Amino acid sequence: MKITRSVVNANAIIVAVAMVFLAGCATQTVPPLYTTMPKIDMPPPPQLLKVPVPPAQKPISVAIKIPKTTTAVSAESAIMRRGAVIKAGASVVISVPSALQRIQDASSRVKDAVNPGAKETIGFRTDGYFNVLEQYIERELIAAGFLVKDRSRFEAKLRDLRDGVGVAPANKGVAPVQAIASAQAAGDGEALSADNLFEKGRQFVGVMMSLFTDKSSREEMFDTAEVIRAAQDGSVSADYVLQVNDLSVRHYTGEPMMLTSRPEVQAVLGENPGLRVGVAGEEREAIPATLAQPWMLAHFNAKLINVKTGTIDWIGDFSVESLAVLEDGMTIDISGRRLTANAKTIVDAINSFNKSLVDFYQNVQVASNNLANAYREVMQPVTYYGDYGGGEAMQEQRKAKTEAAERVFAAQVKAYKSARDNLPPESRMDWAYIYVLDQPAVTPDLANPKTENDDQRLMNHVRALGSKITHDLLGTLKVTE
Repeated sequence: MKITRSVVNANAIIVAVAMVFLAGCATQTVPPLYTTMPKIDMPPPPQLLKVPVPPAQKPISVAIKIPKTTTAVSAESAIMRRGAVIKAGASVVISVPSALQRIQDASSRVKDAVNPGAKETIGFRTDGYFNVLEQYIERELIAAGFLVKDRSRFEAKLRDLRDGVGVAPANKGVAPVQAIASAQAAGDGEALSADNLFEKGRQFVGVMMSLFTDKSSREEMFDTAEVIRAAQDGSVSADYVLQVNDLSVRHYTGEPMMLTSRPEVQAVLGENPGLRVGVAGEEREAIPATLAQPWMLAHFNAKLINVKTGTIDWIGDFSVESLAVLEDGMTIDISGRRLTANAKTIVDAINSFNKSLVDFYQNVQVASNNLANAYREVMQPVTYYGDYGGGEAMQEQRKAKTEAAERVFAAQVKAYKSARDNLPPESRMDWAYIYVLDQPAVTPDLANPKTENDDQRLMNHVRALGSKITHDLLGTLKVTE
């Protein structure tokens, strides 16, 4: 077959064009962006803050020791009439106003009749019974040299005087008539002397009084005038009347005890930052500034009256407090606990900071790994098919990807350093404390007996006060042998 020149020329042109095309699409290689791994400046690992251990609960104890006090009757508390001579063996009867309260036992504590708004009071009332405090008066009068006479005899005599001699209670309705008739008979049969007139009138008044007084009230001697009246003459008589105006043992209601200035309190305040002194009862986080005096006050006021002359030969007024008879004194204990107020705040803040710092550093590590992978990728040559100009675009893409990884890494490092440098303010806080205090405990607790033993202890204390105050005050009576 004969090929023409024109066909040959055409094939040659096609081959030439194909060769040119193949020459333009030859395999190309993009060189590495880096020949060595660039240095990645990693920040140092986080230095975590040490989580502090809050101080343990600390017991608080304030022990205030109040010693026994020594008391004495001053010249202002007892005085004898100048020139008064009281002979040994002089008889005396005690006059006790019925307004005073009675002590029988701990269960008979009643409100103070004089100050009904006061706390429960221990005192006594004459009602025909010899009670604890009155016996102390009698004992001390005997010790002083007096002949002490039983009040009940005088009360019986006074009842007879009130009721009238020989008037039976069943005949109250005719008693006034009998008394008048008796007075009339005396006037008709003999000269009605002043003494007879007085005696008959006294009988009549006594009968009238008996009509309007019940048995219980007529068994008492209402006032000193009646006692003197009963003691003036007859087989039942006395040289002196000891008028007792007050003999009582009461809960102390004076000025409260100041705790602020106590050295025991100041010492505890110095050892416990944040502990303070507050108002009593205001809150449990402060030591009360004051405390109601946790003891009792015994008061004795009396005067000695000469029955025949009516003169007052002696007057005494004396008070003693519980500390005068408490051999071991009294102790006030204030217990409590010191707690750390901001423990949770500080610990939680530091734990949160440490966790956040670890998280930021992990983000840096992830970004560092991504950056290292990007570097390793661009450190490898890349082969492609195409013209040489296509390699430039590929290199630009590889470079942009690497730079993006660098920016992410730099941002994570910056965030990590910022978090590391911004320490929580709680890390610089000092421990703050709160205090929980119990109510002051008093030993012995005289104000709040709770058991039968407490009641018995209270009564023993009352007896000790009664013995002390009557012994001291009546000891100032001067009796001539």
